[in-house]
Amino acid sequence: MVKCETRRDENRGAENKGTESRGAGDREGDGADREAQVVDRSFKVARTSQDAKYMVQHWVNRALDMGVPRLMEEFKYSLSKWQPEGMTVTAFLANRDKNRYLDVPCQDYRRVVVRWPGLPNDYIHANYVANPTVDNRFICAQVEKALSVES
Repeated sequence: MVKCETRRDENRGAENKGTESRGAGDREGDGADREAQVVDRSFKVARTSQDAKYMVQHWVNRALDMGVPRLMEEFKYSLSKWQPEGMTVTAFLANRDKNRYLDVPCQDYRRVVVRWPGLPNDYIHANYVANPTVDNRFICAQVEKALSVES
Protein backbone atom coordinates (compact mmCIF):
# COMPACT_ATOMS: atom_id res chain seq x y z
CA MET A 1 0.00 0.00 0.00
CA VAL A 2 1.21 3.52 -0.81
CA LYS A 3 1.82 5.79 2.18
CA CYS A 4 2.82 9.40 2.53
CA GLU A 5 5.84 10.00 4.69
CA THR A 6 4.73 11.63 7.93
CA ARG A 7 6.80 13.60 10.43
CA ARG A 8 5.33 13.58 13.91
CA ASP A 9 6.24 16.36 16.29
CA GLU A 10 6.81 15.57 19.95
CA ASN A 11 4.16 18.05 21.10
CA ARG A 12 1.42 16.46 18.97
CA GLY A 13 0.81 13.45 21.21
CA ALA A 14 -2.33 14.55 23.05
CA GLU A 15 -3.73 16.53 20.12
CA ASN A 16 -3.71 13.57 17.76
CA LYS A 17 -4.55 10.81 20.19
CA GLY A 18 -7.38 8.77 18.75
CA THR A 19 -7.15 10.28 15.28
CA GLU A 20 -5.17 7.59 13.52
CA SER A 21 -6.98 5.89 10.68
CA ARG A 22 -7.99 2.30 11.04
CA GLY A 23 -5.80 -0.26 9.40
CA ALA A 24 -6.97 -3.24 7.43
CA GLY A 25 -6.78 -5.46 10.51
CA ASP A 26 -8.97 -3.30 12.72
CA ARG A 27 -12.49 -4.45 13.36
CA GLU A 28 -15.36 -2.55 11.80
CA GLY A 29 -17.09 -2.55 15.19
CA ASP A 30 -14.64 -0.08 16.77
CA GLY A 31 -17.54 2.35 16.92
CA ALA A 32 -18.88 5.38 15.16
CA ASP A 33 -17.47 7.64 17.89
CA ARG A 34 -13.92 6.96 16.79
CA GLU A 35 -14.80 7.62 13.14
CA ALA A 36 -16.54 10.86 14.12
CA GLN A 37 -13.42 12.00 15.99
CA VAL A 38 -11.29 11.32 12.92
CA VAL A 39 -13.67 13.26 10.68
CA ASP A 40 -13.93 16.19 13.11
CA ARG A 41 -10.17 16.50 13.50
CA SER A 42 -9.57 16.32 9.75
CA PHE A 43 -11.33 19.69 9.38
CA LYS A 44 -9.19 21.59 11.89
CA VAL A 45 -7.30 24.54 10.46
CA ALA A 46 -3.54 24.13 10.40
CA ARG A 47 -1.68 26.87 12.27
CA THR A 48 1.70 26.51 10.54
CA SER A 49 2.94 25.12 7.26
CA GLN A 50 4.41 22.17 9.15
CA ASP A 51 1.01 21.49 10.74
CA ALA A 52 -0.59 21.80 7.31
CA LYS A 53 1.85 19.35 5.77
CA TYR A 54 1.27 16.87 8.58
CA MET A 55 -2.52 17.18 8.29
CA VAL A 56 -2.49 16.71 4.50
CA GLN A 57 -0.25 13.66 4.82
CA HIS A 58 -2.48 12.27 7.59
CA TRP A 59 -5.58 12.78 5.43
CA VAL A 60 -3.96 11.08 2.41
CA ASN A 61 -2.86 8.09 4.51
CA ARG A 62 -6.31 7.80 6.05
CA ALA A 63 -7.98 7.95 2.62
CA LEU A 64 -5.63 5.26 1.28
CA ASP A 65 -6.27 3.05 4.32
CA MET A 66 -10.04 3.40 4.02
CA GLY A 67 -10.34 2.70 0.31
CA VAL A 68 -13.02 3.93 -2.05
CA PRO A 69 -16.05 2.02 -0.66
CA ARG A 70 -15.53 3.30 2.91
CA LEU A 71 -14.79 6.85 1.69
CA MET A 72 -18.06 6.82 -0.26
CA GLU A 73 -19.91 5.55 2.80
CA GLU A 74 -18.35 8.22 5.03
CA PHE A 75 -19.32 10.93 2.56
CA LYS A 76 -22.88 9.65 2.21
CA TYR A 77 -23.58 9.37 5.94
CA SER A 78 -21.63 12.25 7.47
CA LEU A 79 -19.57 14.52 5.23
CA SER A 80 -22.37 15.23 2.75
CA LYS A 81 -24.28 16.88 5.59
CA TRP A 82 -21.32 18.85 7.00
CA GLN A 83 -21.06 22.56 6.28
CA PRO A 84 -18.57 25.07 7.73
CA GLU A 85 -20.10 27.52 10.17
CA GLY A 86 -21.30 30.65 8.39
CA MET A 87 -21.09 29.16 4.89
CA THR A 88 -23.75 30.48 2.52
CA VAL A 89 -24.88 28.87 -0.73
CA THR A 90 -27.30 31.46 -2.14
CA ALA A 91 -26.10 31.29 -5.78
CA PHE A 92 -26.07 27.48 -5.65
CA LEU A 93 -29.68 27.37 -4.48
CA ALA A 94 -30.78 30.01 -7.01
CA ASN A 95 -29.25 27.96 -9.85
CA ARG A 96 -30.35 24.43 -8.90
CA ASP A 97 -31.09 23.57 -12.54
CA LYS A 98 -27.45 24.24 -13.47
CA ASN A 99 -25.93 21.99 -10.78
CA ARG A 100 -25.02 18.45 -11.73
CA TYR A 101 -24.89 17.27 -8.09
CA LEU A 102 -27.26 18.81 -5.57
CA ASP A 103 -25.47 17.21 -2.61
CA VAL A 104 -22.22 19.13 -3.29
CA PRO A 105 -22.90 22.82 -2.57
CA CYS A 106 -21.02 25.70 -4.17
CA GLN A 107 -20.16 28.18 -1.44
CA ASP A 108 -20.71 31.87 -2.13
CA TYR A 109 -17.54 33.18 -0.46
CA ARG A 110 -15.07 31.35 -2.74
CA ARG A 111 -17.29 31.02 -5.81
CA VAL A 112 -15.77 31.53 -9.25
CA VAL A 113 -17.81 34.22 -11.01
CA VAL A 114 -17.75 34.10 -14.81
CA ARG A 115 -19.06 37.16 -16.63
CA TRP A 116 -19.41 37.07 -20.39
CA PRO A 117 -20.81 39.86 -22.60
CA GLY A 118 -24.38 39.14 -23.60
CA LEU A 119 -24.95 36.39 -21.04
CA PRO A 120 -27.29 37.26 -18.18
CA ASN A 121 -25.95 34.71 -15.69
CA ASP A 122 -22.50 34.57 -14.04
CA TYR A 123 -23.01 31.19 -12.32
CA ILE A 124 -20.96 28.05 -12.72
CA HIS A 125 -20.52 25.48 -9.97
CA ALA A 126 -16.88 26.26 -9.19
CA ASN A 127 -14.93 27.34 -6.12
CA TYR A 128 -11.39 28.55 -5.50
CA VAL A 129 -9.65 26.03 -3.26
CA ALA A 130 -6.49 26.72 -1.29
CA ASN A 131 -3.94 24.18 -0.14
CA PRO A 132 -2.01 25.16 2.99
CA THR A 133 1.19 23.55 1.71
CA VAL A 134 1.46 25.51 -1.57
CA ASP A 135 0.95 29.14 -2.59
CA ASN A 136 -1.27 28.41 -5.62
CA ARG A 137 -5.05 28.34 -5.48
CA PHE A 138 -6.97 25.86 -7.58
CA ILE A 139 -10.44 25.84 -9.08
CA CYS A 140 -12.67 22.84 -8.41
CA ALA A 141 -15.69 22.71 -10.70
CA GLN A 142 -18.50 20.37 -11.65
CA VAL A 143 -18.82 19.40 -15.28
CA GLU A 144 -21.62 21.40 -16.83
CA LYS A 145 -24.96 19.87 -17.66
CA ALA A 146 -25.84 20.00 -21.35
CA LEU A 147 -28.86 22.20 -20.61
CA SER A 148 -26.81 24.73 -18.63
CA VAL A 149 -24.46 25.60 -21.49
CA GLU A 150 -25.71 28.80 -23.08
CA SER A 151 -25.06 29.55 -26.74
